[in-house]
Order: sequence, then C-alpha cells, then structure tokens
Amino acid sequence: MLAQVRTAAQALGAFSLMGSVMEPLVRAEDTAQAYELVRTTVGPQGRSPLHSMSRDKVFVVVAGELVITLGEEDHAAPAGTVVHVPSGTAHRYRNPTADPAQVLVVTTGAGHVDFLAGMSALTVDGPPAPEALAEHTAAHGVRMFPPRD
Repeated sequence: MLAQVRTAAQALGAFSLMGSVMEPLVRAEDTAQAYELVRTTVGPQGRSPLHSMSRDKVFVVVAGELVITLGEEDHAAPAGTVVHVPSGTAHRYRNPTADPAQVLVVTTGAGHVDFLAGMSALTVDGPPAPEALAEHTAAHGVRMFPPRD
C-alpha cells in the first residue's frame, strides 16, 4: 500500500446518483480493504432513500446543510457536523435547501463505491426494475426501506 495525495481534479471517476454527484477519493484497494471515502455533492432538494448497510458509515458535512435521518429521528447537520452510522442502522440524508451541500462519506470495508456506481447505472434512465434493484442491494449488503414522506 502506497501513500497517496489526490486533488479534487484527480477523483476516481465521478458519477451522478439521485440528484448528487459522487466522487470516489479513496477505494478499498487503496486501504487494504479497510475503508472507502467518497465526496458527495448533494444538489438542492437532493436525497438518498432510507436504507441500512452491512458496514459502518461516517458523514462529515463540509459545506451547506443536510438533514440526516437515523432510525426514526431527523438531525440537522450544518457544515462541521460529523455523524456516525453503525452497521444495520436505517439512515438517509437530504438537502432541504436551495443550495448544494457537500459531505465526505467514509464507509468501512469494501464495496460501497461499487454499490453507488451500480445504483447510478441502474437509475440512469429512471427508476430501476424492482428485481434488478433487489439483486443489486442484496449483493452489497444494503436493505432499502419504504419512503416515509
């Protein structure tokens, strides 16, 4: 494993997903499978669906403001907020503002970047087929929950 420095222009293949731009900065192969890091720019009113994962996740809000749902509770997350999401915890983020927000997302283990990239491909033309979504989420240890609002 080699030490690395990456500038914003050297992100590892940015892609769009549900109103956000995902920029992988560190992949699992860079960390002996220990963690992955993605810079996410969440567009105005952008959101992720309510879901849980088989790995821990940490959000570090670096610009703007998000609301992060953990279980049944919403938490305001302005710039500077750090949120730890333990494995198996239902969670989502949303940007309630008219301005973009930026968050660094660290996940333990490997596979989160591949999951996100696969979701991007599945949703590029609109909502994915339910069977394809179920297969993709199960393969990556992700469980989706019905929307609450």
